[in-house]
Amino acid sequence: MRDVRRVLAMVGLVAVSVGVSSAQRGDLPPVPLDESVEYTVVRGDTLDGLGAYFDVRPACIAETNELDGTRIFVGDVLTISVDCPAYDGFGEVAEPREDAPGRDGSDGTYVVRPRDTVDTIAQRLGVSAESLLVVNDVTDGRDLVPGQVLTVPANAPEYGVLPALRLSAGAEDALGGGAGDEAEGIGGGSIEGQTYVVQHGDTLRGIAEQVGVTFECLAELNEITDVRAIRGGTLLLIPQSCPAGGAEAEG
Repeated sequence: MRDVRRVLAMVGLVAVSVGVSSAQRGDLPPVPLDESVEYTVVRGDTLDGLGAYFDVRPACIAETNELDGTRIFVGDVLTISVDCPAYDGFGEVAEPREDAPGRDGSDGTYVVRPRDTVDTIAQRLGVSAESLLVVNDVTDGRDLVPGQVLTVPANAPEYGVLPALRLSAGAEDALGGGAGDEAEGIGGGSIEGQTYVVQHGDTLRGIAEQVGVTFECLAELNEITDVRAIRGGTLLLIPQSCPAGGAEAEG
């Protein structure tokens, strides 16, 4: 029991007053949660402390229980829902819910844990690390703060694949500078049959053969003058009315 009280004290669940009995603390639901539970507030509890203990976003506890702000009172009976996203504060989460929204990216977000980096998160979620960097405006993938909430773009390519980071000159002209996420480099992937995102090691000839159009037509549409200088992450338009193939030489 002493160890349990030490863990609870770290997340702000144990009151400094002697009015909190061991029996009350022993009634705490076990964590990590695998189903929704009801919890009766005792002296010393805070919404953030409960969030950290249960690994539940405090704002979701407040919304679920229709609270007015973040204040809770002794005797309040709160529903702690397993459907809530993971805790996003700065307290320590002793028992994270591995499959909670915000832990697995399923709700479009990810809550950073201690020792996380953008690359380890990208591997865990199976999405492009570059997508996470761009959409969250992160310059150093190792400089993350526990509790920080990252957006996981729905159209991000898989891990190890470059997203669209820039447009070819032809794509800029055709899209009028309003290409949405791709124009901003928001980490979107290719649209099958319409666009292609250049990957490291690609050549224009290889891309033309892969998408089934001629090399010259692909270069012309995207206004590429130096075919050997295409950059990884460049979004190319795929010509819709070109001869099939790709037999021309790259010169």
